[in-house]
Amino acid sequence: MQCRHCGASYSEDDNYCPDCGRKVGGHSASSSGLETHHSAYKGEYAGFWTRFIAYIIDGIILMVGLHILGVALQTTLLQFTLYPDPTTSIQRSIAGGIVGLLYFVPFEGATGATPGKMFLGLKILKENKEPITYVTAIIRYFGRIPALLIFGLGYIWIAFDKKKQGWHDKIAKTIVVNT
Repeated sequence: MQCRHCGASYSEDDNYCPDCGRKVGGHSASSSGLETHHSAYKGEYAGFWTRFIAYIIDGIILMVGLHILGVALQTTLLQFTLYPDPTTSIQRSIAGGIVGLLYFVPFEGATGATPGKMFLGLKILKENKEPITYVTAIIRYFGRIPALLIFGLGYIWIAFDKKKQGWHDKIAKTIVVNT
């Protein structure tokens, strides 16, 4: 059978096209249990710029949070982040990694979206259209490392991939969709 949206082949047991993610097939989604998880899923992959804006929103939230935490601790965490001492680059990298881990994994694991993604109506799902787990969120988080290593090519990849997946999505077997 062929998808009427993108022309890709799918089996008669598939409810969603394996290439474009849109609803296909003659079976009802509720018979496979997908309808309960994806009743708001439009079948469209979120593009590069929408995801980039969501990431900027998350970055602003993190910066404000670090500033408030710094004021509460009577230190200048924001200055620590913006004006680093070259001798502490390893500590900054570790601290930034921990802060990111504590922000992204709980939001993505619990809801499938960070506040930036929620604001823009995006959701992270497994490639099979099921909700992601905390384990998947952790794999996805650490998948960002290779995505950044080669001049951010793993993120730029989103703009050219037919499923709009970055390298971290491919590693974790996730997709980001419009809801």
